[in-house]
Amino acid sequence: MINPRVEMRLLAGKVALLLAGIYCLMFVALAVAVGTHETLPLLEWVLVPLPSVAFAPAVVAAIQLHRTSDPARQSRLWRRSLLLAGVGFGLFVAVAMIAGQLN
Repeated sequence: MINPRVEMRLLAGKVALLLAGIYCLMFVALAVAVGTHETLPLLEWVLVPLPSVAFAPAVVAAIQLHRTSDPARQSRLWRRSLLLAGVGFGLFVAVAMIAGQLN
């Protein structure tokens, strides 16, 4: 029998992984920019890794969430992964806006 509460918690972990994956696409975009000999400001190179401070623990929590079946541990991990992914995505948007202003 499918437990809706567990499925929603797992969905929160999947959303955290999705947001981290979108952040990883920024590195692909940077590789393309460097490959086309586009010059990037130094501040942009400093700001790009900033969201990974929040995304790395969010991904770890999401993976642990999918590996455990303990309801008490799941209730802690889904909040942690979703909250950190939200913070990381907010930082990602801020970095993208700052980079847009620099260029």
